[in-house]
Amino acid sequence: MINNLHQIKEIGLEMRRYLEKGQMNMLGELLHVHWETKKKHSQRISDLFVDECYEVAWKNGTASGKLVGAGGGGFFS
Repeated sequence: MINNLHQIKEIGLEMRRYLEKGQMNMLGELLHVHWETKKKHSQRISDLFVDECYEVAWKNGTASGKLVGAGGGGFFS
C-alpha cells in the first residue's frame, strides 16, 4: 500500500516536471500509468464497466483518461 502511494506521488512529481518544461505530450501517458497504478491500490477503484469503457477509449487512440470523483461515483474526463 505504501509503495503504491509512493509510486503515485512520483508520477505526480514527474507530471509537474513535464508541465514546467512545457512537454505536454507526456501527460497522457503519465495519466495512463497513474490510472493503472491507482487501480492496484484497491479493487474498489474501478469496476468492469469503467474498465471496459477505458479500454475501448485507449484502444481507439485517446491520449489518456481520468476518472474523477471521490468514490462511489464519478465521471470520465
